Amino acid sequence: DAAMHERNPYARPPDFAALCASHAELRRYCTLVANGKVVVDFSDDAAVRALTRALLKHDFGLDVELPQGSLCPRVPQRLNYLLWIEDILNASSLSSDDVIGIDIGTGASCIYALLGARRFDWRFTASEADVVSCEVARENVERNGLQDRVTVVKADANGSIIEDLVTSSSTAFTFCMCNPPFFDGDGETGERFEEEEREGEGGSLGRQWSNRRTTTKRGRPPHSGTVASDGELAVEGGECAFVGRLVEESSRLKERVKLYTSMLGKKSSVSVLKTRLAKMAERERGISLYCRLRFTSGELVQGRTQRWLLAWTYCEDVKL
Repeated sequence: DAAMHERNPYARPPDFAALCASHAELRRYCTLVANGKVVVDFSDDAAVRALTRALLKHDFGLDVELPQGSLCPRVPQRLNYLLWIEDILNASSLSSDDVIGIDIGTGASCIYALLGARRFDWRFTASEADVVSCEVARENVERNGLQDRVTVVKADANGSIIEDLVTSSSTAFTFCMCNPPFFDGDGETGERFEEEEREGEGGSLGRQWSNRRTTTKRGRPPHSGTVASDGELAVEGGECAFVGRLVEESSRLKERVKLYTSMLGKKSSVSVLKTRLAKMAERERGISLYCRLRFTSGELVQGRTQRWLLAWTYCEDVKL
């Protein structure tokens, strides 16, 4: 059976009682049950945010603001993705001293870059198209004193995904990572989420969506509450179109980024994108006798949640 990454400390559930004792913000969302255990109501988005902040502070010394209305990252899942990348870097003898990653669409939390800098000592350029999220991400970096390791840059929502960033920089990037929106527009989002009125300031985060009152096709409500903005849930063409654009950009950038990766929310997307990469490799072979493009995929498991990963490279020294 697939399991959480062997180096992920959350393979065993956190000690909620200890977290409650040291994090007052979390205490209000915890309940002591008959067997003496402390439990958290994961269907409550506010509880999930409080738990996430507590885990980041307790386990990584990170003080992270998670504004209402923006997507709240699940720490075990984000760490799983980073550990998967670390496996490839270790196998490829790429040391942490020289590792510089690009976090595409870092979000308000800037979670991948902050965890990557604190846990793995990597450096990051974190891009974000939303003005409000970009500013909150910068504040999160500064609050944790990681300005020397993480640079947050405002991305052009109508521009390239990473091509402009890479070609305009003299930096030798080790990898890129992203967690693109799964869905294709309002129709698909509406099947899983309900539109809610935003609380507090509107800003540029736009509409707010929640899965708190929706049920799946199996008739069961989601295990974990999620509240997010438009741009965090949907992108034109869905995740296949977004990662497909990244594949096209990588065919021009080649070794400018040693390793290209993306998380995927749908298992069906893996075969679609691997077919696209295979066609890209075939196209390259038609141009040159030697095609350097290679790719692989993997699976992430976090409790009841599954995600998939795709990685590809044009560098001979990267071991997939």
